[in-house]
This record gives sequence, C-alpha cells and structure tokens, in this order.
Amino acid sequence: MAANDPDNPALLALLARLAFDDHNPDCTPSPASPSTPSSQPPPYTTTHPHTFPSHRPRTHTDVRHAPTIYIYESPTKRGVTTEWAIAGAATQGISSGHVRAVQPRKKQPASKKVAYAVFCGLECGVFLTWDEAKRQVNGISNCIFRGYTSVSDARAAFAYAEAHSWTRIAQSTSVPAIPRLPEPITSSSLDCPNPLNGSETIDDRWYVVYKGIQPGVYRSHLECQLNCLGVRKSVHQSIVGKLEALRKFEAAVRQGNTEALLPTYYPGVDPDDPFL
Repeated sequence: MAANDPDNPALLALLARLAFDDHNPDCTPSPASPSTPSSQPPPYTTTHPHTFPSHRPRTHTDVRHAPTIYIYESPTKRGVTTEWAIAGAATQGISSGHVRAVQPRKKQPASKKVAYAVFCGLECGVFLTWDEAKRQVNGISNCIFRGYTSVSDARAAFAYAEAHSWTRIAQSTSVPAIPRLPEPITSSSLDCPNPLNGSETIDDRWYVVYKGIQPGVYRSHLECQLNCLGVRKSVHQSIVGKLEALRKFEAAVRQGNTEALLPTYYPGVDPDDPFL
C-alpha cells in the first residue's frame, strides 16, 4: 500500500498524533500506552514544531475596536483609564494637569467641507470658504462652528439653530447668554433627527457633556457646545452610538464625575434667570 494512501494506517496514526499535539499547549508527547515499554520513546516524536494549522483559540485584540487608553496626571490625581470622564475630571481646568492618549482610535478620513456654519462668532452665518469662516472665529475662545459637505446642509443647520435662538455674536472676553439651552436626551427619548449634523449618516455620533451647564447626552455638536459655552472646566466627549453614549454618561454619574457648572455671561445678565 502506498505511503500517501489516505487509508494507510501509519499515515492516519501520524496525522491523529499531530492533531493531538496541536491541542496540547506545550506540544508534549502523550504518555505511552501500557503495552509500550517505558524505556522506549513514544513514536513519531519530532524535535521541530510542525507546520499544520493550529486550532488553538486566538486571543489577539482587534485594534480597530480597542478603546483609547488615557494616562492622566494632576497635582492631586494620577492614573490610567479608558474613560475620558475620569481623565477629564482629574485634569480639565486644573493648573499643570494633562492627559496623554497612548492608544488612540484610528481616525476616519475627513470628508471635504464645502461650507461652514458659524453659530457663535464675530459674525454668524454660512460661509463658502474656510478663509471667510476663519475670520469670524479666529482668536475667539467661545466660538462655535461646523463644516458641512454641502451648502444646503450648512444652510439648513444654521436656519434650525437660528430658529431656536442658538446663534450669538461672540466676543473675546465674554460669552453671550442663550435664552433656552438644548435639553439632553434620555434612554426613552425618541430619535428625532435634526439638521445640525448635516446629511452625513455614516458615523452615528453623539455627544456627552460630563461637566457643563446641563450635563447629559446630546444629539449634535452644537447642542453639546452650547452647554459648555463659557464653562472653564467643561468636560465633554463625542461617542459613536446612542446607547454607548448613554452608558458612558450613566457610568460617570455613578462615579461622581458629572457636575453642573455656571458659565460667565455678559455683564448685567442674571445667571439665575430660569430662561437662560
């Protein structure tokens, strides 16, 4: 009978032995059978690891889905965490506090922006070039703007914000008061889309305010920024997925890393006004 015959008993025994060794983490030979003298080495022992496919479970991590790791340090706290709420609470607004991301997520290539909506700047409106928009926000610490991939998206977003009185002329040393700030969503909130994020639906991005005027989860970048406007120690984060954003915020609440903070308004504006 040929050696390469699939019914060859010797060949079948060798393959069975190699398959057993592949499941053995140490690749050590199995003990000899009672009929085999202990002084004789077990058959088919090799000194080099075989090259047959391994069936051992893989434990490597897919870096595309690995969380970002933050190393944070301040005069009072230092540590390592995967939660930005913890790292931000320990360092934001604190002298000499800093955070380093040692395993950042792979960023997606940015879409080309063809229009910019300036919601809070020296002049508010829709601008068709970055140079025009930059002149309205350059040097303004409390500015809010966003780029869009189409002019119609930018105009729809600005019209929506203007209808809600969410646009303001900003100045370098003070912050304009907003008559009625956006409200955070809850787990039971309906997913009512608004044009503030434009028509880009590839990235289901939500925004979490951990420390701001009204901590919570918001649907758009503008709503998040309005609740951090004028807050020196604000902590916020963008997260993909509504459920994940809600989970992050609820975890921060349990850990005591959320806080409602008052902003600095124009002189003469009462911060206790219920309509602010």
